[in-house]
Amino acid sequence: MAELYSISEIFDKRVLRIPDFQRGFSWGERQLNDFWDDLEKVPQDRIHYTGLLTIEKVKVLASNIGRWNDASFLINLDEGTRFTPYYIVDGQQRITTAIILITSILDRIDANSSLVGIDKKTLLRKFIKVENPNGRTFIFGYEKDDPSYEFLKTNIYKENASNNLNEPETLYTKNLGFAKKYFDEKVVTLNPYQLETLFSKLTHNFKFNLYEVDEDLDVYVMFETMNNRGKPLSKLELLKNRLIYLSTKLDNSEEEINSLRNQINESWKTIYSYLGKNKEKVLEDDDFLKNHTYMYFGYMDKTANLFSEYLLDEYFTTKQVHDRIVTLENIENYVINIQ
Repeated sequence: MAELYSISEIFDKRVLRIPDFQRGFSWGERQLNDFWDDLEKVPQDRIHYTGLLTIEKVKVLASNIGRWNDASFLINLDEGTRFTPYYIVDGQQRITTAIILITSILDRIDANSSLVGIDKKTLLRKFIKVENPNGRTFIFGYEKDDPSYEFLKTNIYKENASNNLNEPETLYTKNLGFAKKYFDEKVVTLNPYQLETLFSKLTHNFKFNLYEVDEDLDVYVMFETMNNRGKPLSKLELLKNRLIYLSTKLDNSEEEINSLRNQINESWKTIYSYLGKNKEKVLEDDDFLKNHTYMYFGYMDKTANLFSEYLLDEYFTTKQVHDRIVTLENIENYVINIQ
């Protein structure tokens, strides 16, 4: 059942992660302007409907424990105090934007200050991080080893900077950095009252239609179906989701499937790192994918976007997997080649 929840309520004993089949943060200045304008215009006594947030409760099993190691402290607390792990299936752009703005606001107040009657330490624990005997556990982030997560921790949360200097920059980390700079510049001139008002409206007046996915639904297919909401996914982003989805349909061993999944993530990490090398002239995802398709498959029909229809509707499909035309080896060879 879908209900309206504020950001403060969404971050009540939940650990939120953006799964590896999703793209990273893709919002630019236009979307940030819209978000900021909505926040400025909403009256303090009114609710602003922010959109749909779709989440999936995660069963932490042996097969996926490695992706949740950094959150195990919160997940394994005693009954009543433990946090529940969730994947964000849809709505990550707005939630990520909200968290970046929250960090910009909290950066503006000193350690002994408070907002809406709550001290800074408690606010950090609710929205950003929880201290534990082994270090820190972050409330919101990406899956383990995603360069966006390392960038988020280092450049947004300001944690462990000395350990993460070698992470590659991608189009997504570039967007994260731009959003932090954008909000830092917005809040730097605000006085304490204005900061508190802004924080209150963001965490209490902005409301999401929160929907928890039924465990029988296939979240990979659901994510792909939702792709036309908000800023559309590129074909390259859709292809990554499709390949990870197909990996779950293979009959190979768990070890082989996990290895393939890691290879897909590493390949796309490399691709986006190189596409964004020249910040003044970022290369287009789908131009790259189109030309690779021509070379790899010898596919030469250059009419409109038929190359992507070939990839997503004809070749990398569940039917091809069921018919054993596309195997783990086929996907692995393709992924290594495109990398």
